[in-house]
Amino acid sequence: MGVHQGLAGRLGLVALLGLLALLSLVASGCWVEEREADEVETRPDVDLPAVRPDPPVDRIPEPRGAEAVEEMEVDDRFWAGAGTVGAEVVARFVSPGALDAALTRDVPVARHQDREWLLREILVSVDFRVGPDGAIWRVAGPPEIIEAYLDGLREDADDRGPIQELGILPLEVRYRSARPGTGVVP
Repeated sequence: MGVHQGLAGRLGLVALLGLLALLSLVASGCWVEEREADEVETRPDVDLPAVRPDPPVDRIPEPRGAEAVEEMEVDDRFWAGAGTVGAEVVARFVSPGALDAALTRDVPVARHQDREWLLREILVSVDFRVGPDGAIWRVAGPPEIIEAYLDGLREDADDRGPIQELGILPLEVRYRSARPGTGVVP
């Protein structure tokens, strides 16, 4: 029994020392103290303007002005003789889907002399880098067709149609031979 009593005494001493160590850790590191909550700074260090002075980066650009080229060269597909007119259109639509619908190449744009004209017959180029709901495109063809097409775009923009923003820049159209070096001008 002497061995068991010695072992029990040692275990009791170890348990007592462990308990004392635990109590001292708790007593030294964990106590409840009443203090006021830290105040959170709600004002930023820098005074910010109430309204952003510049437009967002993805805003639609204005049509190019007088400093830009106001001419467009077209080949036989878009040349309608000396009276050929053209325009650069800059527009932002209510959605990317509305943009896609407006620039579908097979959409009718005007009726002239018992003939239906499609967008593909006057659409010279398209630039989609304006954003997901905007584009810049150029059209050229007979004056009656181009004016009817541009009037339709203006109506869509004025009547709260699919066009949110619209800019139109008339362009002088020049003939460029489809065969380089021939110098053929009709």
